[in-house]
Amino acid sequence: MVSTKPVTTQLLSAIGKLDQFTSFEEESDSRQQHIIAAFRVLAQLGFVFDVAANLSVRNQ
Repeated sequence: MVSTKPVTTQLLSAIGKLDQFTSFEEESDSRQQHIIAAFRVLAQLGFVFDVAANLSVRNQ
């Protein structure tokens, strides 16, 4: 069983917003946080197997 945080309105409203970054490290951290959030949302919806093959983020 995957232990995840509950999907909240705040989490869902944050998806799709464009952020402004002052450094590459900030942008990279934000990408990692967003992909983690996407995995958590899918896990809450019951998609826990083979999800990694279908989600990707380009981190330059």
